[in-house]
Amino acid sequence: MKKVFILFTLIVLTQMVRGQQDAQYSQYMFNGVYINPAYAGYKEQLNLHSFYRNQWTGIKGAPKSASLAVDAIANDGNVGLAFQLASDKLGAQSTIAAYGSYAYRLRVGSDESSRLALGLGIG
Repeated sequence: MKKVFILFTLIVLTQMVRGQQDAQYSQYMFNGVYINPAYAGYKEQLNLHSFYRNQWTGIKGAPKSASLAVDAIANDGNVGLAFQLASDKLGAQSTIAAYGSYAYRLRVGSDESSRLALGLGIG
């Protein structure tokens, strides 16, 4: 009975699993909003970030990734807003996505540069 249960569990688990393609971003560290929506507006100015990467040039189905992100502050620096477009192609799979981010930025201490940000992202 135990073997039947284990076999049944393995069959059910393999039916529920769906594979997705992870974006082949190796330059993500230059776009903080990609990592965490609370980064929106962290430079306290209008910030435009883009990149394109074509890996394994000449090989059919090679990964190609592109991203465009813009973020800025609003409401006297208390709000950060960001918008991102991303494209990723790997073999037969391709993904195009759009993301929006909102960050509420709390002043911490007496100086204007110290902030605690809470972010929400959708996309």
